[in-house]
Amino acid sequence: MLPMMAALGFATHLMTVLPDSGELRGESLMNALRHGGYTILLRHARTDRSLVTGIDTGVVERSGQRNLSSDGVRDAKLIGSVIRKYGIPVGEIQSSPMYRTRETAEFAFGTPTLTLDLRSLEPTEAQRALIMAAPKPGTNRALVTHHFVIERHVPGITPGAIGESEAAVVRLNQSGTLELAGRILLRDWETLGGVTPTPAVNAGHVVPAVAAPASGASSVALPFTTAGRITMAYLQAFNSGDTAQMRTFLEAAMVPNPARAMGERLASYQTLFADLGPLTITQAGAGTDEQLEARASSRKGEVVITVKASASQGGRGTSITFGMTQGGHRK
Repeated sequence: MLPMMAALGFATHLMTVLPDSGELRGESLMNALRHGGYTILLRHARTDRSLVTGIDTGVVERSGQRNLSSDGVRDAKLIGSVIRKYGIPVGEIQSSPMYRTRETAEFAFGTPTLTLDLRSLEPTEAQRALIMAAPKPGTNRALVTHHFVIERHVPGITPGAIGESEAAVVRLNQSGTLELAGRILLRDWETLGGVTPTPAVNAGHVVPAVAAPASGASSVALPFTTAGRITMAYLQAFNSGDTAQMRTFLEAAMVPNPARAMGERLASYQTLFADLGPLTITQAGAGTDEQLEARASSRKGEVVITVKASASQGGRGTSITFGMTQGGHRK
């Protein structure tokens, strides 16, 4: 059995550097939005993370929700000022009913229509239809939602790519399918609004930017569960071969493990990466929301990766363990 990489956590907080993909950014994207025809999928603004909550569809009292921080209120108001500054026509405004999303929508765009379709963790036809709907002529649509809705539906958006206060802008192409036209990161809103950019802030944590996941990190679709998203985010950090990126992953997203110092955990990662090289997921079971077992190819052969999470700890990962297989059996 290979060494355990324990106490990792769910990394929705990692920033992804955009590849040279032709996506619109900044002034160019604002100019396109002035003509209408786009849907702005905005993740709620920055939140107070002193309250850790699980992911569910229930709309509870405000005191039981993670709400906007003072930085988040500032971000949402800034988004509104940028929309007005560039004369972006916004028609339809819809929001998840959580306070952090509805208030982001109010500050940025105006009073929203509330719908659980923008909160549902499980994909539904109604959710897909909402994302795919066309704007009214000459306008754009604003949908204020959560990271998992954006990651599920927008091509090219991987877990961790859109942080709090950030947006993916989509449109329907000639074949009637959804395409990513561009994205607006927090630093873009700040630059467009004439505000000094906040240093690499995403989802309430100050973290360095990290590269996009290595090509071929997964040859199969992973289930869209808490454990599945943890696996994708972990692969991004693991395949970088960079201890700084792994440290970011550990600090930003995992349940802390007082029994293992950061240096020990990073040394374990270095040993694993030196031994196995980059990993490519080749098989994954359905598992449960809180556990996923996947098989991956490595330079040393097939590896079994078991990811566990805990709903009682905000849907964060509790452990990621490795085992080698031989002849279809775990060593």
